[in-house]
Amino acid sequence: MTVFVAGQPGPPWCSASSLAALNEAWRADSVGSVICQSPGVYFADGAARIVLPRCYAGIALGGNGHRAALVLLRALEQYRRHPRRGAVEEESGEVTIRNIDSVHDTMAWLEAALLLSEDFTRNGPLYLASTAISPRRQGRVHWVKTQRNAVHVVDGANVMASPLWRARRTIDPEDLLTRLHVDTCAEIRSELGRGANTGRVWSPSDALSILDRRDRGLFADRHRTVALWLRQYWTSIARSGGTRRAGVSALWSPSFPLVWEEMLRTVMAGRSLRMPQGTYRIGASSQVGLHLIPDFVVDSRSALLVVDAKHYDLATLPQSESLTKQMLYRWFASAESGHGSMPMAVIHSVFVLPAVGRPQSLEVIGVHELAQERGPGAFGRVWVAAADFETVATAFASRELTPSLAATLFAATAATS
Repeated sequence: MTVFVAGQPGPPWCSASSLAALNEAWRADSVGSVICQSPGVYFADGAARIVLPRCYAGIALGGNGHRAALVLLRALEQYRRHPRRGAVEEESGEVTIRNIDSVHDTMAWLEAALLLSEDFTRNGPLYLASTAISPRRQGRVHWVKTQRNAVHVVDGANVMASPLWRARRTIDPEDLLTRLHVDTCAEIRSELGRGANTGRVWSPSDALSILDRRDRGLFADRHRTVALWLRQYWTSIARSGGTRRAGVSALWSPSFPLVWEEMLRTVMAGRSLRMPQGTYRIGASSQVGLHLIPDFVVDSRSALLVVDAKHYDLATLPQSESLTKQMLYRWFASAESGHGSMPMAVIHSVFVLPAVGRPQSLEVIGVHELAQERGPGAFGRVWVAAADFETVATAFASRELTPSLAATLFAATAATS
């Protein structure tokens, strides 16, 4: 598996016919490299390529590439299952998510593989302790066994038992579940391009049989979690019949800015804001005129954030069209316009851009102002904030609210108004 960033050229990773089967997502350039503009997960000819969003451009991924791939994979899967979003975004009509073939099992395999790989790197093999009871071992006296099996000698008030049976917790590195975990992780490292597979090759039926026998005896959190990932990994292989290595399948977003918008809206508990609509009336006919749709707004008791989720980088910030819309959103949301209920001084417009590797999950990094305009009611003031992509994507995949993001924006905009 290889990890690239959207818009970044790289060497061909599958055959030309398989690349063509991935539709418009990939193209070849004039020097023989291939480029993908759409973040997603792509499988072809037994290889996988993960394309990360543009916010990763210029970031040295190193060993973090697979972790970033897992974050993206889970966010895209969650978006695909989102109850309010289908393949076509209803407001814009743009296609937001696409897939080729039955990608579910392949995605399940890759997710489990990445989770197992990261866990193995951090924690090593899954060792299980068992209790061995013997008269020939050191350890604590096992009185039940001793009373049942030892010879007891009574000497007045004293009772002596021989031999003393002792219990000791031991770890067997050749335990079948331990071997399954180690060998599976070796196979995964090979599949992910991290080295040769030096472990035993298991069949899905043998692997699942061991998990079936051992599941009920697992009580530690890590043991149960790793066993769940192992089951997901081997079940996905059993369902696919090995075809994931040969077929072409993919899940990607042709309009990733809309996915970023939905991710932010979800974790910040944003809501829609209705804007007044305009109509041309020419004789007896009419045509649609002004049609404004803010991304979303976030409320507090005393202020309102009008958020525009932009998938830009910090070197090319939104220009006149986007700024004009933000100013109009703020105006129409205000009491001064006659359409809203809050004074414009407590309504704050914010562009929120994805970023990677910043020290905080969200920070306000700048503000747009009109020349010679100052004060809390400044019409042209629009803040620019950078939100950590992985924080937002992880919360979105888990369906968790992140109140600290909105709280940071409220505090920063209020302090500088």
